[in-house]
Amino acid sequence: MQKRGVRVRLCEANTRVKGKLARAGLLEIIGPESYVDDFGQALAQCRSVMESPGQAMQQKKRRFGAAAQRLIKTSEDFFPDGK
Repeated sequence: MQKRGVRVRLCEANTRVKGKLARAGLLEIIGPESYVDDFGQALAQCRSVMESPGQAMQQKKRRFGAAAQRLIKTSEDFFPDGK
């Protein structure tokens, strides 16, 4: 997935599941910035990536594709407060 520029975001895992993810090394693989405690934070991270300026960001937006943009928009509509 890294070769394709895919980013994984995880959120709201309960204590038991988060512990298992950590023991399996998954949280280390995806990076500490890729796990947040609530959906609103995850959505804010996605918005931030989409709204970043610069040429490198334009390339990321193209990779995001229309489907990812629709998913973010649907999530914002369905969870207006990020919860």
